[in-house]
Amino acid sequence: MSFIPITALLQFTRVTNIFYLVNAILQFQPKISTSDPLITVIPVLFVVGLGMLREGLADLKRKREDDKANK
Repeated sequence: MSFIPITALLQFTRVTNIFYLVNAILQFQPKISTSDPLITVIPVLFVVGLGMLREGLADLKRKREDDKANK
């Protein structure tokens, strides 16, 4: 299961994901918050989760192709 943390970290090599993560973190500060923090965290988690799922499916497809080529 060491695959998940690496994949999660790789999601934050994209500038847009970093921007939305910082925005979500700032929403937890009451003095600068414009909305409920949960409203900004859910989309970040959704996008990162979707990216992780996409990369996982691509890895699974590559593994199946490698197994097929190796037989």
